[in-house]
Amino acid sequence: MPDPAKLPYELFTIILDLAFEDSNRDSTLQHLCALSLFSRQWNKVLLPRIYSKWTYNGARQPFMTLWKFFITIRRDPYLAGLIKTLTIGSWGFYPPRYPKQFRSQFSQLYLPPDELVLARMAIHDAGIGNLEDDIVRSLSERDRRPVMALLLTVSAHVPHRDQVLKAVLEKAVSWEDGVNYSPGLACLKELNFVENLGSDSIDSDSDDNEDTDTDSDYDEAYLNDDINTLDVDYLLAIFHLPSLRTLSLSRLNCTGAATSILGNSTGIYQLEGLSITSSAFEGQAWPHSDLWTLITQPRALKFLAFYLKQNTNTTWRAINTDLWNSLQEQKTSLGNLDLHITHHRGYPPPLDIAPFGPLSEFTCPKYISIHADMLLGRHGHESTAPFRLRDALPTSLRSLTFYQTYDVGYADDLPEQLMEVILSGDFPLLRTITLEQIFDHSAWEDSDSDYYLERKYKAVDHASLERDIDFYIVETDEGAGFSLCRDIFNKTEYLQRDGCARNLTLARYLRSFKDLQELVINNGI
Repeated sequence: MPDPAKLPYELFTIILDLAFEDSNRDSTLQHLCALSLFSRQWNKVLLPRIYSKWTYNGARQPFMTLWKFFITIRRDPYLAGLIKTLTIGSWGFYPPRYPKQFRSQFSQLYLPPDELVLARMAIHDAGIGNLEDDIVRSLSERDRRPVMALLLTVSAHVPHRDQVLKAVLEKAVSWEDGVNYSPGLACLKELNFVENLGSDSIDSDSDDNEDTDTDSDYDEAYLNDDINTLDVDYLLAIFHLPSLRTLSLSRLNCTGAATSILGNSTGIYQLEGLSITSSAFEGQAWPHSDLWTLITQPRALKFLAFYLKQNTNTTWRAINTDLWNSLQEQKTSLGNLDLHITHHRGYPPPLDIAPFGPLSEFTCPKYISIHADMLLGRHGHESTAPFRLRDALPTSLRSLTFYQTYDVGYADDLPEQLMEVILSGDFPLLRTITLEQIFDHSAWEDSDSDYYLERKYKAVDHASLERDIDFYIVETDEGAGFSLCRDIFNKTEYLQRDGCARNLTLARYLRSFKDLQELVINNGI
């Protein structure tokens, strides 16, 4: 049998895909590493596949795992060039945050001199030699943050504050004496930032460290948006990277961002894709201008995903008006629009919702996800917009998703308006209509186990089928909005939950750690 590694790379890749299609990534990597030892030919063919993506979970993996990876790619530029995606989570935490009664157990880490030389070279290559002493000292304390910043990551959960990351980003967008200190970041096209959950909410000096049941604390910390928000004031330099095209900011606190962005001559004009998830909190002034600045700055935004969890002080009318005005600059470029607005649990749902505006004024949207009430307005059980749904949608539309306003449901006249869209013939490209239904036991009727929505939209389903349109009613929950943001969030949610669990373990039952030097949690947690 011929050696598979001698086949054209495309065919060999197909064989590998078939061989490992039922394996998870960790198992696949172990097999690929073993196969790479067969011969130099196998090693040469498999290395790009092994190193194309690397993931590090700081809540479950020790500092040395991240350090050895960093040293490996510093020693071998070829391997560094093979890496396309880094996903590194829960890296903003390190052992000196021990509760005081356990700090005596902490010992400094002594790194090999040759590896420290490589680290010092990386620091100076990034143009931040003024931080060298601080960084080297923090490495001896198993501080993952400077290692992470020097890796020039593509996808990361970020800590609340990191001066090394700030310095690296600032150097990446500045040239001094004709030198670009961060050529890797200068070529970056996509960046996804997610706040590292729970990293600043634990009182490490607390004397209350009894082993207690923390399930309720876990859920509360995970959902407590106001203490786990992404502050971008020290990350603003990343917005101005000339090659950056797609930016995702999850759990964003955008207060103060407008002044910094407008003060930079390059702005964020180059962005083509922008995803923002954010919250407005009780008793907190909502920073309208900062948020809308992020949306209006790009010259030709192709897709926008905007998820807002509002409080009772922020009205739908104000949000709809400001958001509509901010989108006027993007009328000729937006092809994918995802707008999801909900309110914090425990607050009463809105009774009156002002209409957003006719999206038919946009020239090229193909995919639209939006609240039906946001687009058409709502008072009681009826829509209030001065236009019909068929007049509010662009003829270029291929997919339409309606989000349900929590605790309110859909307006009574929505089935009729959807029928008008389907039967009009004005949307020849339309192939999918989806209604997202928030699970609610009140949606069931006592006499029948079928969903109320499914019966109410039966005629819509039949009309869609006759015109080769897929019609779906999808059960979801109140927090599932996102669409565009959701994919990014779901890929790394396990990293966030592990980080939160690690911090709560530190606060409540330290003895559950499998390593008190590294503070990494057991697989059972």
